[in-house]
Amino acid sequence: MKAAAERRCNEALWFNTDLRLAEGSVCNVFIIEGESLITPPLDTPVLPGVTRAKIIEIAKANDVVVSEEEIIIERLLAATEVFLTGSVLQVMPVTAIEKHIVGKGTPGELTKRMADWYQAEIERESAGHAPWEKPSLFKEYTDDYPKPIVDHAEARDAALKMFKDAKG
Repeated sequence: MKAAAERRCNEALWFNTDLRLAEGSVCNVFIIEGESLITPPLDTPVLPGVTRAKIIEIAKANDVVVSEEEIIIERLLAATEVFLTGSVLQVMPVTAIEKHIVGKGTPGELTKRMADWYQAEIERESAGHAPWEKPSLFKEYTDDYPKPIVDHAEARDAALKMFKDAKG
């Protein structure tokens, strides 16, 4: 990330030892060729992100062809659109890879549709629920999963209790 920041980039893309695209430092990567959505296969290896899985599910539900294929640098740079996914990023368009302009240098149409469909899914799944009651796109929390803490004093006390409990 430091090298990416020094180049005024927002994210670093990781390639494996075979020079195949794996993922970003905090996200998964998708490219678009024509109307097809392509992402590196899990055995690249990449982390099986929950947002990645949801994007694949949403794309297929909307009749977008999705495939998991090897992506080398030349294929990445030839893509008409590129976007990143992650729990925080959601769907983030990539308009440039270092000095290379992706597509027209603006978010592409399929990327925008994917972002809209993803946002609609989040809103649909979380309607009427606090995030800790029904977290969007994630497995249900169990009763023993700690609820989010907003009050800083309560957070401090909870952290101290966990520390003391861990020490025995």
